[in-house]
Amino acid sequence: MELQKNEEPPQHAVNLLGAGGDNQSKPADSAQKSLANKRNILIVVFLLLTLSTILAIAFALKSSACCKSHNSCKNRCSDAPSGSGSCRCDQQCQQEGNCCLDYKEVCVEPLISWTCNKFTRARSI
Repeated sequence: MELQKNEEPPQHAVNLLGAGGDNQSKPADSAQKSLANKRNILIVVFLLLTLSTILAIAFALKSSACCKSHNSCKNRCSDAPSGSGSCRCDQQCQQEGNCCLDYKEVCVEPLISWTCNKFTRARSI
């Protein structure tokens, strides 16, 4: 098969011989740009998902810490009442009958200390 002067060789022959560098470089450059664009899009999507997950966790933790009613006296002994519906942890709660269930265990009993010596075990208040 002979080629005329103006006739182009078949594309597979050009590929095998490595001729026609302009025709090969354009598809390769296009493929590299397309791959780089896809990679950039994936990175942006991943970063957005990570950011939204972090924000969701932060808001969930904040809302659970600020808005729940107190049902325990842990870290609240002798504090003023914190809300209308929550139990209390001060000395007046015993008179009013609205102490938290763990008031005695958390606020009263730790005030009673036990001391030990060689011969006896004494309880002091």
